[in-house]
Amino acid sequence: MGLKQTAFAAALLLGSAGLAMAQGTAPSTTTGNQTVPSAGTSANPNANATGAGNAALEPGANSFTEGQARRRIEDRGYTNVDQLHKDQNSIWQAETTKDGRRVRVGVDFRGNVVEENR
Repeated sequence: MGLKQTAFAAALLLGSAGLAMAQGTAPSTTTGNQTVPSAGTSANPNANATGAGNAALEPGANSFTEGQARRRIEDRGYTNVDQLHKDQNSIWQAETTKDGRRVRVGVDFRGNVVEENR
C-alpha cells in the first residue's frame, strides 16, 4: 500500500470513528407528553407556576399519581388540599388554602401548579 492510500485509509478511519461517537449521543430535547417529571421537579424550568395567570395549564396525558400531584401542590406552599381529582383534560384539580384564602389550583402533565380563576 502506497503512502497516499495509507493516508486516505487513516482519514477514512478517523472520520468513521467520529460518526460512530456522534450517533451514540442521546438527543437532549423532548416534545409533547414524552417527558414525565418526577415529583418535586418541573419539565419546564422556565414555567412560573406560582400564581394565577402566570402560566397556563396544558392538557395532556398526565401520569402523576394523586400523591405526586398533592406533593407538588404542597411544595408550592398550598395547604388543606381537598377534593383532589383529575378532570376530563387530565389536569389534577384541588381546592386549597394559601395566604389565608381559599383557592382552586391545577397541576398539568408538565408538573405546573397554577391557581385558577373562579
